[in-house]
Amino acid sequence: MFNDIATHWAQRCIEQLAQRDIVKGYPDRSFRPEKYLTRAEFASLMCRAFPEAEAVKSEVRFRDVPAAYWGYRDIRQAAERGFFSGYPDGTFQPKRPIPRLEAFLAIVSYLQLRLEGDDSFEVLNRWFDDAAKIPEYARDSIAAITQAGMVVNYPNPKRFEGDRAITRGEVAALLARVSHLEGVPLEYVVGIEAPPQLRGLPGVLDDTPLVYAEVSHPREATGILVSTFPFEGDAHLNHPLTGNFEILVRESVQFGHRNPSNALYQAILLQNAIDRPVTVDISTAASFATVPDAPIQQFPETVENPDGTLYSGSASRITNAMLRGTRQDSFPERLILEAGETTLLLNGAISAGEPTNDRTTAIRLFTSEAVYVASLVTASDEPPTLSQWLEQLQSQAQLDGKVGLLRGTRWRTRVTDDANRPILTVPTPRSKLCFKLNRELVHRAIAPPTPRFNRTYAGVEYDIELPLYNNLSEAQSVAVSLSSPIAIEGDRVEFAEAIDDLAFRGTVTITYEDFSQTLLTSFVHLTQFHGPLGSPLAVVRIPPHTSRLVRLKWIYPPDGIPPHVLTVATL
Repeated sequence: MFNDIATHWAQRCIEQLAQRDIVKGYPDRSFRPEKYLTRAEFASLMCRAFPEAEAVKSEVRFRDVPAAYWGYRDIRQAAERGFFSGYPDGTFQPKRPIPRLEAFLAIVSYLQLRLEGDDSFEVLNRWFDDAAKIPEYARDSIAAITQAGMVVNYPNPKRFEGDRAITRGEVAALLARVSHLEGVPLEYVVGIEAPPQLRGLPGVLDDTPLVYAEVSHPREATGILVSTFPFEGDAHLNHPLTGNFEILVRESVQFGHRNPSNALYQAILLQNAIDRPVTVDISTAASFATVPDAPIQQFPETVENPDGTLYSGSASRITNAMLRGTRQDSFPERLILEAGETTLLLNGAISAGEPTNDRTTAIRLFTSEAVYVASLVTASDEPPTLSQWLEQLQSQAQLDGKVGLLRGTRWRTRVTDDANRPILTVPTPRSKLCFKLNRELVHRAIAPPTPRFNRTYAGVEYDIELPLYNNLSEAQSVAVSLSSPIAIEGDRVEFAEAIDDLAFRGTVTITYEDFSQTLLTSFVHLTQFHGPLGSPLAVVRIPPHTSRLVRLKWIYPPDGIPPHVLTVATL
């Protein structure tokens, strides 16, 4: 159609108006969307766009628009229909670029809009940073057209800029909006909350193996939680591990209202799988029971957690510890396993006293050679011995749950506009850009090859960089948040009032450069229910035409419930 609008923000508006013969191009097949429009050209457009408008004035003539002028007829009709007035000296000034203010006032006149109830200056101050520059005689009209959702401002919806000459592309968007045509970018429509743009989170999951178990059972049920040992039976995966791998076990026990005298114990066993010594280095390791180590507490949605003392439940505390690289004293930094030797890395109690209690254990380690890993649970008056655990490992069955050897523990990515640009352009003011975090983790199961449970994100450490770029000529405040929307369908994300459905509970770390490029880091404990847009983890003030780097890290807890989105919103 036109050869110069393929990447223009108003492309669809221009095309739809051209199909209706409202706008026209130039002989070279260009449209020139950034070219200023004259008063005569705008008069011609108004007459073509609204041919049904009735005359409200008698015949009008201007001394600088002779009958032979190309726009004589349209200018006269536009004036008679009340779209325009001339100047006190009897001129129309047809070649003068038309200011945005005059173009919007012409639309107000055609639509016969009136401001209902509100104070015009309050309305204008709510939506425009430069409201004070709108002349008093025009305030009611501009407030009325703003309330009607007809003002289209590109690139910054918060700037009215009434004195600036309007461009052909801007007029196309304005007329398309007034005509209720599709294709008007809602992020530039003032007074309308545009639906968030939804994109998939780029990046890939790494290949680090994760020995994983999430099991819930009554107190009477004891047995194997997960095992990579080579013993016979479905309980054992027969899969040795070498190099870097991780262990994540969450076990929930229903004690009921009885108060048994003995506790349950959770064990983690590590066995040398070869005939020579194996070195084991443990970088990060922790194990907590909700009672007494991490009692459930009620917090606001976001709470600063600089020293890691805020947590609610064992899963919340364990992800906080892993995020900070904690290794509890009960776990050795290094150990040597002789040929065939087995060691007991954990022998942790899950005490009675509450109807439900749980223990979550996470370990990051490196082994020089192959080892086997197992986690078990049993009831005992005292901590079981290593020989008792080994006997149980070979004689008992596996408890039902989400159990397996999974691929991947880290999702690292740098989010940009596209592969060819090193920046992420912030959305227009009062708009949002959302990234869907819960992409399909295809083929995450290593063993068994067909997983016994749905794909899980548990244990995945997200490490996301956002090189935010403000492409506007004014400084912008940009909020970064995590949210748990009520639904994600296709390219649409739906937020709503919070429902009583816990989605995420854990600590997030966010590092960013402030306005003066000072590097700030915050640890924030986040408690979210499905439904609303999340509260900001940080608000970054970005100077015009400048970038600021934001980095977020968190570990997805085993009790988290998708979907989740990372949201960047320009305030």
